[in-house]
Amino acid sequence: MLEPTKTPKLAIIIGVGRGLGGALSKRFAAAGHPVAMVARTTEATQEIRAEIQAAGGRAQGFAADAQDDKAMKNVFDQAEAAFGPVGVAIFSVGGRTPTNFLDLEAADIEQAWRAGCLYDPLRSAE
Repeated sequence: MLEPTKTPKLAIIIGVGRGLGGALSKRFAAAGHPVAMVARTTEATQEIRAEIQAAGGRAQGFAADAQDDKAMKNVFDQAEAAFGPVGVAIFSVGGRTPTNFLDLEAADIEQAWRAGCLYDPLRSAE
């Protein structure tokens, strides 16, 4: 369990939606950390942002493709300008495919692997 903090640091959660990324965003905010939520669209983060703010937390949504170095550098720069230095960055990009796993094509599996394993989002923040 994430304990409340006396020294909040920015948590950037990349890949926020209704699943793990959203849950992590709420958890870090509940512990007192400001949260920058990254998704392909800001609409994906609006409901979670509203929940966090209603509970007294600080959060902002950013729209960016996690595989776009320039866009991710921009997100890190904007988030740090709003909330201070990054304390933790979590890469929770999954690339869901709305089908049975056994029906996936090789290209679908490769794309999920590239998004979730091969890509290094933190090199954008250097």
